[in-house]
Amino acid sequence: MSNRLIVICLVLLGLYFANAQQQDNAMPVQQAQQISREANKSPITVAPGAAKPGKGILGKIKINGNIYEAVCDCSRDALTNAAKKLAKEKEPVKCRLPSKYRIFFQKSSSPVDAKNTLSSPQLLEFLPKPSTLQFVDIKKRTLGDVDGRQKGHVVGALGGELGEFILAFSVYNRIMGHQTTDPYGAERYLRAWVNETMATRSFAFHWDVAATELLKDDIEVETNFDMNDPPETLRKKILGLECKSEPCGLGSHHNIGIDHIKYMMMDADRQANQKNDQRGGNGYMVPKPLIVDSVRAAFKILWDDNSPLKQAMKWSSLAQVKTTEKAFVMLNVASGCRAKGFVPAVPVKNTQSSIFAYHPDAVSVRREQLCAFFERMDTSGHVKKDAMCRQVERQGNLHLSLSARTMSKGMPVYSVNIL
Repeated sequence: MSNRLIVICLVLLGLYFANAQQQDNAMPVQQAQQISREANKSPITVAPGAAKPGKGILGKIKINGNIYEAVCDCSRDALTNAAKKLAKEKEPVKCRLPSKYRIFFQKSSSPVDAKNTLSSPQLLEFLPKPSTLQFVDIKKRTLGDVDGRQKGHVVGALGGELGEFILAFSVYNRIMGHQTTDPYGAERYLRAWVNETMATRSFAFHWDVAATELLKDDIEVETNFDMNDPPETLRKKILGLECKSEPCGLGSHHNIGIDHIKYMMMDADRQANQKNDQRGGNGYMVPKPLIVDSVRAAFKILWDDNSPLKQAMKWSSLAQVKTTEKAFVMLNVASGCRAKGFVPAVPVKNTQSSIFAYHPDAVSVRREQLCAFFERMDTSGHVKKDAMCRQVERQGNLHLSLSARTMSKGMPVYSVNIL
């Protein structure tokens, strides 16, 4: 990648000395001083009208092993022009109201069923008009899941707030050198995270109705119960702490009501059965005990009537519907909005169709916040925010690749730039 480097060129008197030596082989000191004074008064310029920034002497320069394209602006206004350019680059970037979408088709993980998917023109019809999009400050907005059954306007992430917490928590434990035989203590960290953020946003997560039915059969309960507030006598069974056979309750992937988290647990179970990884990791690079501990922690806080954190926990149930998702859509904002942390919340369903909606820019903001949080939680000094964020981003990209591939079978994957 080549960079442009504007260099303000000073006139080298050696050119004059060399010319004089050719004529006289010597130059009196007084004459050299006179030339210097004249050069200071009249610096070399290009032809009138051509002395513009970016014009002049072209060349290349090597700095710290990198090759740069050098442009020598030798005009009278060179310093002023350079200062103006630097000032313009430092101006705050604005988040402007978008006017159009630019849609890119990503390669699907499987053949697309054209009859039951959204084409690019149909996706344009499905999405709100760009000028009507509702932009939100992601630091003050809860992340929803990517699921197409959600109501209202959604800012989507894999597994929502809980999915992002599990991702960051797994990286944190890896940095800290956590041993898989030791408890993870996810509840302590999740309580601290919710306590820190509850003043600006809630911690929301949903649960699939079908998963609740499977859970009910698993723990052998005939009466219906509400996962938001089940009877005290059932809570240990639901959490998977009183099992006739392991695993049960929330310790089994069959009973998990968030698809992305279920996929992580399923992959961990497959890896454990193959005995390929003694550390308990998997394709997602998240140990199953950490996932289970985090899910249990979310429900413990949700059920804790004696804690003010309960008010920040927002649980919802997702019922089975006739319409299914017809595209996996990644929504990207322009640089000005990205810099300010503004993203559009979008509806993910209408009467005919629904989509998986994923917001990469919103996810990046939340990950940065989580990395800063875990840096504060570490008293040993091992965790550094920027270094941790790089690991979280790499692992998060892996999660996106794995879960999106599973979710988007038979449907197109689109990347939509909002401009």
